[in-house]
Amino acid sequence: MKATEKAYLAGLIDGEGSIMICNPFPLQLVVSISQDERRVSVLDWVKEVFVMFKDYNHTSSGYDPNSDSKVKMIAAKGLDAKKIILKMLPYLILKKPQARLGIAFQILKTERRNFYRHVSNGERVDKEYDNLIASVQTMMKKMNHRGNGYAPVAETERENLISRCRAKAQEIRERQSTLAGL
Repeated sequence: MKATEKAYLAGLIDGEGSIMICNPFPLQLVVSISQDERRVSVLDWVKEVFVMFKDYNHTSSGYDPNSDSKVKMIAAKGLDAKKIILKMLPYLILKKPQARLGIAFQILKTERRNFYRHVSNGERVDKEYDNLIASVQTMMKKMNHRGNGYAPVAETERENLISRCRAKAQEIRERQSTLAGL
C-alpha cells in the first residue's frame, strides 16, 4: 500500500468519516466513511484498495432531510478497524485523538477476549475493566459530538484513559500467562 493511498484514506476519514465505538452487541471499534450516492466511486476505490471495508446498510437521507439523494456508507469493524487505524495514524489530523483512543479500546477488548477464550474457567476479568470500557465509550461520544468540535475532551484526560486501558490490557495478559502456567 502506497503512502499516498494511506494519506488519501486518512483525509477521507478526517473529512467524511467516523471513528467510533458502536453499541450493537458486541461493543466494537468502527471506522466508517460516508458519501452521497452520486459519489460512490470514492467508496468503491476505498473498498478495492482497503479490502477490510464492507458496505453498510445506511438508510438515512444524510444530513439534509429534504435531499433526494441517499448516503452510502462503508465500514470496517473490530480488528479490521484497528488495522486500518494503525496504517492511517501518521496521516490523520482531525481524528487522531479518536484513533488513539479506539486503538487502546480494541487492544483492551482483544486481551479480555483472549483471556476468556484460553484460560478463564468462568472467572470475571473485573469491574475495573467494565468501568474502563464504559469510560472509553463515553469519551468517544464526547469527542464525536458535532456541536463540540473534534476534540472537546482535555488531552490529559484522554491520554490518562489510554494509559489506563493499556495498563489493564497488560494486567489481563499477565493474569492469562499465570493461569495458563497452572
